[in-house]
This record gives sequence, structure tokens and C-alpha cells, in this order.
Amino acid sequence: MDVELRPATTEDLLWIESAVRSCPVAMAEFGGFYGRATTVLPPLLGEQREVLMICSGEHRVGFVDADHNPEDSTVGLAYFVAPEVRRRGHALAALEKLTTSRPGMTFSVAIGAANAPSLALARRAGFVDAGVNEWGDLQLTRRGAVAAPHPQTVVGAVIVADGHVLAARRIRPRELAGQWEFPGGKVEPGEELRAALVREVHEELGVEITIVDEIGGDEPVWPISPGLELRLYLASLVSGEPCASVDHDQLRWLHPAELDTVDWLPPDEDALDAVRRALRQSDAKRRSR
Repeated sequence: MDVELRPATTEDLLWIESAVRSCPVAMAEFGGFYGRATTVLPPLLGEQREVLMICSGEHRVGFVDADHNPEDSTVGLAYFVAPEVRRRGHALAALEKLTTSRPGMTFSVAIGAANAPSLALARRAGFVDAGVNEWGDLQLTRRGAVAAPHPQTVVGAVIVADGHVLAARRIRPRELAGQWEFPGGKVEPGEELRAALVREVHEELGVEITIVDEIGGDEPVWPISPGLELRLYLASLVSGEPCASVDHDQLRWLHPAELDTVDWLPPDEDALDAVRRALRQSDAKRRSR
């Protein structure tokens, strides 16, 4: 995910106030005091306050507000990503970029206990639980570190048969059990991405697939956690019948209209809009032949 963090201008601050006021809390990714619907950006106070815009290309998609405490090298964070892009990984990419650019600092964010999506996102960005603050919000912290030079890639297959997509429910590790994913796995060192996906699907499901195309267009990567990213490929069955494995206890063929009926792992859920587009484009090509 390619995002830019840049200092906010006066014009940006007006955009921020409008975005926070008009956006329902449940429809965006919030961390810190921006999770409170009535809050607007407070005045900037001295050099300890830093507001950074999250940009994708030429477009503003959100912001990070960093409150520095030079006495103990801590940074209190609040962040916001607009609802129309909330599934594209911008908030996770921005938090990762900020925290890995400042080793030696300790970052913290406060999130309401009921705000499950933002809690999940902060934990994916490497934040860990650190108690409850005076307002009853959960406090999460992360130590800044240098980013890994080459994130490890996980490849996943969007396998299509008879107009339906294969989903697999994980049974391990424990923290992922019960959630659904597109089958696949980690790419081994020196292994080509598509070859890795064919191998992983054969090992997991006992079937042979052919790769049709990569999903995602100009943004084909979805962050999983610090140093780990997901890439998805449209695929079709060549031979075999998918069966459950030591990693998955259930398999389900879903119509594209049913993709929201299962509880996906966060990165797979982030990719659903791109998956739907790829399925529509593939169906249009098939019909035009």
C-alpha cells in the first residue's frame, strides 16, 4: 500500500474538521479522541503537536494527529480514515510508516472498547494492550522500530467455479480460528509468487489451479501485520475437489453477493471490493466471447 504522510496545511485542517463532523463513527477507522462523534480538531499547540495528512496519490484519505512528549519520548496518536476508503489499508499503512520511521519513540493510542474494527486495526499495526485510561478507553502502545526492508508476502487464491468463490475457515492459530480467508500461504525465499500460490493451494486443498490474473490493479497489496503483506490472484480449478485440511475445517462456495455473509480475516475483508471488481471484469470478458 503506497501512502504519503505530509504536514497538514491550513486548507487540510478545514478538510479534517469537515470530515470528522460529517462522518458516522461506525463507518470510518478511528483511533484516539476522533472516535468521539462530537470532537473536532483542537487548535495546534506549540511544536509538540504534529498533524500529518494521509494521502493516496493526489487525494486526501485521512490524517494522523501526533502529540509529542519530549520528556519521555512518547507520542500520543489519533487517526482517521474516511469511510469510502476504509477497506483499502490506508490507516494500517500510515501507522506502520509513521512508527517505523521513528525508532526509539513509544507510540500510544486510546480506542473505545466498543470500537472493534479500530482495535483490530491497531493490533495489526503492532500495538499491544496497555490498560484502560481515565475515560474507560483501551490504551494500546507500540515501540517505534526500523521497518523491515522487504516485507514477507502471503499469496491467496480467489478460486472461481460455476460463478462461485471458494472460502476456507481457519482452525489455527487460535487467534484466527473461526475466521475465513482465501486459501494460500507464505512465499518461500526465492520462490515466484504464482508458483508459490499453486504449491500452497495443492498442499492445503489437494487441487490443481491455474492463475488467471492478479487482483488489485494499481494497489495489489493488503497489509496483514508489520512486515507481512497479502497479494491475491484470480484462479480457476484444473483438477481435483477441494477438501478440508489441518488448517481449515470448513470450505464454502460463495456467490459474489454472499461474500459479506462470513467473518473474514481483516486483510481478506479489506480486499473484498477489489475481489468483486475482478469478478465482474472476468464475467464481462467471459460473456463477450
